[in-house]
Amino acid sequence: MRFYLLIITGLLICMGSVFSQENPDAKARYSEADKLFDAGNYSRALPIYLELQPSDASNANLNYKIGYCYLNTSLKIQEAIDFLSKANSDVAAPFETPFILAKAYHLNYESGKALGLLKMFILIASDNADLKKKVQHETDMCNNAAELVSAPVNMYVSNLGTIINSEYPDYNPVVSADESVLVFTSRRPGGTGNKQSADGRFNGDIYISKKANNEWSKPESISPNINTDGNEAAVSLSADGSQLLIYKNDNGDGNIYISKFEGNSWSVPQKLGPAINSKYNENNAFLFADGNAIYFTSDRKGGYGGMDIYMSRKLPNGEWGEAVNLGPKINTEYDEQSPYVQPDGYTFFFSSEGHKSMGGQDIFYCMLNDDATWSEPINIGYPINTAYDDLFYSPSLDGKRAYYCSSSRKEGLGGFDIYLISTLSTVKQLSVVTGFLKLENSTGSESEIIVTDSDTKEITGKFVPNSNNGKFLMVLSPRKNNILFCNADGYIPYMNNLVLSRKSSYQESESTISLDTILLRKTYQFYSFTFLAYDSTVSLKSETKLEILTEFLKLNELKVEIIGKKAEISGSRVRELMNYFIKAGISTKRFNNSYSSTENDENTIDIMVYNIQGENVAMEELTKRKFVKNPQIDGNLKEDKKNTNRK
Repeated sequence: MRFYLLIITGLLICMGSVFSQENPDAKARYSEADKLFDAGNYSRALPIYLELQPSDASNANLNYKIGYCYLNTSLKIQEAIDFLSKANSDVAAPFETPFILAKAYHLNYESGKALGLLKMFILIASDNADLKKKVQHETDMCNNAAELVSAPVNMYVSNLGTIINSEYPDYNPVVSADESVLVFTSRRPGGTGNKQSADGRFNGDIYISKKANNEWSKPESISPNINTDGNEAAVSLSADGSQLLIYKNDNGDGNIYISKFEGNSWSVPQKLGPAINSKYNENNAFLFADGNAIYFTSDRKGGYGGMDIYMSRKLPNGEWGEAVNLGPKINTEYDEQSPYVQPDGYTFFFSSEGHKSMGGQDIFYCMLNDDATWSEPINIGYPINTAYDDLFYSPSLDGKRAYYCSSSRKEGLGGFDIYLISTLSTVKQLSVVTGFLKLENSTGSESEIIVTDSDTKEITGKFVPNSNNGKFLMVLSPRKNNILFCNADGYIPYMNNLVLSRKSSYQESESTISLDTILLRKTYQFYSFTFLAYDSTVSLKSETKLEILTEFLKLNELKVEIIGKKAEISGSRVRELMNYFIKAGISTKRFNNSYSSTENDENTIDIMVYNIQGENVAMEELTKRKFVKNPQIDGNLKEDKKNTNRK
């Protein structure tokens, strides 16, 4: 909360020394404390003031400074109130004492007392427009606090504990979609360089913790490639945990960088382009789940005041497009921070000092309307929001939990701490799908997974597995028919249907769905296509799959074996597939249909795709699977007019 209280520093009058020349030691100590106070180093100034206070207990200036320091350094809000009240009872107290005392009452949830002081103070501050505006804003927040505290939301907030949090500020939690990785920022000692700024705080470093057996591991410095002896802060982690957005203070110019987890290490952060970073301050950012949109905060010209939230989309050339301000429905004349958009694109969370904040930064949410505008922001409520600062709200995909950082809560360990919110929601809106992609005879080739909605035929996501171990993580909408297409240079792609539902045959846990290991082969690959019962028409969910395979075959000179099953209708289904490929322009010389399955018809046809170099291996695999040579149609591959016209 110190950054909020500092807005009134300009109101401070010259207090001078409160000790006479007869006590030069006390005067020197007071001067030392004043220098620390002016630098914002309240934690070091406070004990000196407390040491001097007994010898001049009635001094209003000294009592004021002690109360002000308490507001900025500890959870001892009552001590702050006691000293500020004592100062406020003396006409010699600094001019702004009633305002700061009102803030202390506000932070202690004594809105009535705070509002009484503000009502009187605004009368004497009416000649100063800026001060009057600050007093009115404080009054509004006190009223909002009284309203929200009287109707708390049914959520439980718990501190993540001493494994994660320290007695120093710990903040900006960003979590992978499967909640297995937590990255955060801390100003604890022992960081890179172990340097302290003028206000006495250690520079920020980024730490990482991993969950095993539902417990977080001891945090470690994320990487020497990322942490320096300057200030770094984590601001966004991609859903699969492979890309990290970082804030760096470049000599007073805040900028956003990106680091990628490549193999088993994080890359040296690269500064994002001029569409994102400007000569102004950019201090927060969020990378959308598909990697094609970024939301970030900036105080650049043209905004609505303070830090505003902007959005940029990735261009076809990989660069970021022109940034667009999210407008006055989201941005206010005060600071907006920590944007977060759910992977479904419909729910937007952010923090703001404006709107109906109950104090400092509060978390708000809004929904995407049918006309692509955002609904009016709603305060997420107390006890998540407090009279202090609350930021970086990051909900789990199943709607049951959320992570965020909050300042100076009673259960806190030191200033900002990281907390877990537990809700009563049981609706799982999105699914986390994890697995491993293995490459035959190789571990290092680059690969890609493309997910397509088989109903709309739209690509819903592109995912890149870890190049070191092949692990991938995808965030997908449940109850949809998806086509999973896995591809790597020099390999024949894997393709299959992926339906996420309660009846899914995949292993499902509390937060993830795990696929069996997917293997890409250099020589051959099998695909299965479903037909309508007792019909030679490909089912709807296989049509998109067939189109994807056809496009791949048009670009790659591979051989195709279409394998029928033991049923009279199987022959017409084989011809249906052949005619489809022929119409698409694929030469008949690339097709065989010399094998069939001895299984009864299950409304499916298998297709093997193989390269000529691996033909012997492919034929051995057919034999191994107990397919038999038994041609079902003649070798002339005659076209069936009815089937050819189907498409």
